[in-house]
Amino acid sequence: MNIAIIPARSKSVRIKRKNIKYFFGKPIIYWSILAAKQSKLFDRIIVSSDDKKIINLVKKFGVEAPFVRPKKLSGNFVGVLPVVKHAIRKLKLGSKNVNFCCIFSAAPNIKFQNIIKCFSILKKNKNGFVFPATKNDNYLARSFYFNNKNLKMLNENFYKKRSQDLPNTYHDSGQFYWGAKKTWLSAKQIFSNNSKIFQIPNTESIDINNLQDWKKALRLFKKKMKPKPSINLVSSNFVFIGGLTRSGKSFLCPIISSFKKAEMFLVDSNVENISYLNALNKISFESAKYLVQLNLNERAYNLFISRNVNFRKSDYSSVLNSKNFKEYKNRLAYNDGDQIVTKINKINPIFPIMFHDVMINPKLLLESFPKAKIIYIDRDPTDLVNEWMKKKYFGDFFSNPRNVTLSYKIGKKTVPYWCFNKYKTYIKIRNNLEKVVFFINNLSSIQKKNYRKFKKKYKKRLIIVKFDDLATNSNKILKIISNNIGTKFTKKTNFFIKKEKGNRKINYKIKKKNRQKILRSLSPRFQEIFYNLEKEYKNFK
Repeated sequence: MNIAIIPARSKSVRIKRKNIKYFFGKPIIYWSILAAKQSKLFDRIIVSSDDKKIINLVKKFGVEAPFVRPKKLSGNFVGVLPVVKHAIRKLKLGSKNVNFCCIFSAAPNIKFQNIIKCFSILKKNKNGFVFPATKNDNYLARSFYFNNKNLKMLNENFYKKRSQDLPNTYHDSGQFYWGAKKTWLSAKQIFSNNSKIFQIPNTESIDINNLQDWKKALRLFKKKMKPKPSINLVSSNFVFIGGLTRSGKSFLCPIISSFKKAEMFLVDSNVENISYLNALNKISFESAKYLVQLNLNERAYNLFISRNVNFRKSDYSSVLNSKNFKEYKNRLAYNDGDQIVTKINKINPIFPIMFHDVMINPKLLLESFPKAKIIYIDRDPTDLVNEWMKKKYFGDFFSNPRNVTLSYKIGKKTVPYWCFNKYKTYIKIRNNLEKVVFFINNLSSIQKKNYRKFKKKYKKRLIIVKFDDLATNSNKILKIISNNIGTKFTKKTNFFIKKEKGNRKINYKIKKKNRQKILRSLSPRFQEIFYNLEKEYKNFK
């Protein structure tokens, strides 16, 4: 059982009747109540107040105020603990196991998602409190104060330490505290060895103590409440197939397109670059999300009326190379209209999307399409380096007018987005092979780091495939993939496996020679980078 306790006394020293002062068109306490309700965690939401006006007001918002808090527990120097203890005792819950969340009444920028996240931490930490906190700037560890005009450091041990050696410090966000009933009743203070925090950004943490804080919180709230671009999706059933360039996307995409209910795979460099721009914080997440949805929504719809489809035989993404070209030919006669949306909803097709460096921004893709999945193909560094060298993916390639990879002009050089923040290192590299190793290392490390970051959150939506396994044991791996994305082989699938030379044998002698050749041409520094790439490839699962 979970119960929310929202303390709301009548008096406030610096802001008159702060707890019911209007904030963005509502009494400020309303926003705390709303966050509690939106979390859908609470069996009861209780307001503890000494003021009958507040009690009558909050009942209109659909919450309880079953008692009047004593005046002795409503003074300026009364903390949270005695107020919550009083509420627990008044509720007379006996021996029931109950978790209580004390939510501050003047915290309009609370995110209900953070209430949920902190509760998840509490379930693993029953002996302490859990609350949101914000990281301070490191220099605050060197803070000082004045005592009778004499300067005193809070901790003199930090005076001579470098800023990077100072400990991380945090402050309470002033929003809410989770704790089990026994913890609340036995605790002498909330900050203890057993307490845990959930870190939130500074922009979400404003403790309203004065009118300046109020105005700051209002500015933040207005920004949060701005209308967001929205679109109704014709489908959310996208499968993003990606990895580094030359990792094996063009092997896998046609085969997945041969699966039951799968459409011909799409390639969209606009969507890729929107993803990269958001990853670099050049455009907001909400803007990027809308643009990704808009582009792929349109592409999916157009595919069902064969509008703007690729009929170039030599292109691997051409519908002429699909499992059922006649279907796309027939669709040319379909009338444009809502009946196409109805058709898509009825069939519920899979839309495979070839996506370069798909793990640069997986959150954007998976949040844009709730049913989407990502297949990330990992390939042996020796093969990647060889392929990149053959294609001359270094230097001048990114200034070619045909290049569609997000790139930046810095001085006289055009550099791809993935080394934008490491430009000074990149321009010092003269050896093209070392440039390639540098590029691959940057791209690989970013994407594998993101996979580890998100694999728990999107556990069943992120699929890792080793290219060597896919190429040598194609049928087995493809069966696993088809099960994961909720489909199965068709009669045409084996044809496409053969066409892509699946179930092949890899000549490891040649691969070994290629590896030795690469290592001989690298400096000791880049040999070490290459060894780390190999180690990461071996351990990545």
